[in-house]
Amino acid sequence: MATDPSLSVFYECHPNNLQNRYRKYPGWVRKILIRRVTDIAAIGINEKNEPIRFEKAFQGIPKDVWKVFEEPEECYDFLGATEDLGGA
Repeated sequence: MATDPSLSVFYECHPNNLQNRYRKYPGWVRKILIRRVTDIAAIGINEKNEPIRFEKAFQGIPKDVWKVFEEPEECYDFLGATEDLGGA
């Protein structure tokens, strides 16, 4: 699989860190994808999945720039892709 220099992955726990990168580097960060962890209620941190947390963190950032998802397939339309981007 060829490496696409326009695609970067940041493993961040805090959406504020992602929005800070978006604001700090205008034009560099084009899309922000946040995978919602679905089994965190079992360990008592369900508030990390609350929509208000993400809305607050990304306030002022266009909604078409960021997306919270659970399944990778949810990202295809958001990214304008029609097939798995993972390669094999």
